[in-house]
Amino acid sequence: MRILVIRNVAHSDCATMLHQLFKSLLDPGYSLLSYVIKSIIIMEFPGWIFSCVLFLCQTAGWYAPDMRPSPFTEWPFFVMVLVGPVLESFLLAGLVWVIGKALVDPVLISVISGIAWGVLHAWGAPNALEYALILVWSGYDFFIFTMAFLAWKSSSFWYGFFAAMLPHLAHDGQWKMLTLIC
Repeated sequence: MRILVIRNVAHSDCATMLHQLFKSLLDPGYSLLSYVIKSIIIMEFPGWIFSCVLFLCQTAGWYAPDMRPSPFTEWPFFVMVLVGPVLESFLLAGLVWVIGKALVDPVLISVISGIAWGVLHAWGAPNALEYALILVWSGYDFFIFTMAFLAWKSSSFWYGFFAAMLPHLAHDGQWKMLTLIC
């Protein structure tokens, strides 16, 4: 089992550290379960920090999200948490196949996929700020999902599918649970 060790680095080494972190996503050199847990942590840690910052801004009155219900927030738990990630993972595999016809670099394929999915998820956001937030957040998540799919699809399509779908399911599940609680 390989463990990514992050050492105390100066700012000049931050780009190298991030590069190594994301490059480790292309290495399926351990069990699929370990890989999924690692990708969830890499995906969610910035999201948790981002959520705390948004909460503090909202508490201070600097940010007021549009709380009007959308068709997507009203979807049942089952649809959003189970059906959505499965369907989107199949669509992600198709998009990766199309992009892969023109490109071979997995990081570039993941960036393009992340941007495309970010735009799709931000579609219909009520204002420019929320559009940008959803675009960046969803784009980053789908960058991770695409890297996971590409890392494992060489073993089998289904390994790639589950490597992308399980973190997606965990992501949607935790945020849907938070919306039900709050």
